[in-house]
Parts: sequence; C-alpha cells; structure tokens
Amino acid sequence: LNKPLMVFAQIDNNIKNNPLLIKFQDDLVPSIKRDLTNLEIKRIEKKIVDLDSLAEEEIKNGNDDIAFALWYRAINLSRVLNPKKEITLIAKVGKVAWEKNRNLDVNFLNERLVILESQYTKDHKIDPDYLPLFIIAYDNLHNLDRAKIIHQQNLKLARENNDTETIKKSLEILGKLYL
Repeated sequence: LNKPLMVFAQIDNNIKNNPLLIKFQDDLVPSIKRDLTNLEIKRIEKKIVDLDSLAEEEIKNGNDDIAFALWYRAINLSRVLNPKKEITLIAKVGKVAWEKNRNLDVNFLNERLVILESQYTKDHKIDPDYLPLFIIAYDNLHNLDRAKIIHQQNLKLARENNDTETIKKSLEILGKLYL
C-alpha cells in the first residue's frame, strides 16, 4: 500500500479544531449533494479499508500522528456512507486513542459521537438499532457519563423485552460504572 503524500501535509501537532467537525471535502465525495453511485460507494469503502490498514501499520511503526490523520479521513469518509460504519470506526479508533493516552483525540471522537447520538435519539431514547454501537463506542472511549446513560437505556429496553440475560449483564456493567 502506498502512503499518500498529502497525509503529511494534513498533520498538525497543534490541532485545535476537531477534524471530525469541520466541513469535510474529499476527491472521492461529490461536491454537490446527491446520492452516490454504486461505483462511488465501492471506491469510498475501499479507501476506508485502505486508510484503516495504513493507520494500523503506522501505529505499529510508532507513527501515531500519521495513523490518526489517516483514521480521521476514514471516519469522515464513512460519514457519507453509513452512520453505523462511522460509529463502529469511531469505537475502534477511540480504543486506540485511549490506550495511547491521546486525550485530544479521545475528546474529538467523543464530540462527534455525541452529535451522532443526538441524531439517533428521539424522546430521550436512542434508536435500538444504534444502541449496541453507542455502548461499544462510549465504553472504548471511557466516557463514563455517557456510558452510564447508554447502559441505563439498554437496561430499560431489556426490561421492556423481558431479556433476562441483557438485564443481568446491564446491571453488572452499571454496578462497575458506579464504583
């Protein structure tokens, strides 16, 4: 896999603005708002996989800044495809950011996740299709406040569905979060 040269130009160790909240532009994304063609979707999906692989390689080589620049591009690209893919990628990158003590990156990822959560919340309830993804993402980012709220919603949903296994698991997780 070739490393795009433009990645090096995108890196700024003094980043103050969240790269996940800026108006994102990419050569793979049409500049006008319209549905993507199947070919465009396939190209974007492939680029996300390639960027993720490159980022993992850079992390292994100790090039954390390059890895996170690659991941931010992948997350932004995933946004145009599917929110579930974006949340899943945020969860994955969030786990690495936490393990690497990259507090600014953890904050950036949390900010974007809160926005996504608000988009899939109605009447103070997260869409059940997205709930498991938010649980994983907030747990990986160690956002205890949001994790408690999400796990409480999961517990309530499990009680409504008489899902004893999920009730037990949610109570155990909530107990640990409150300790």
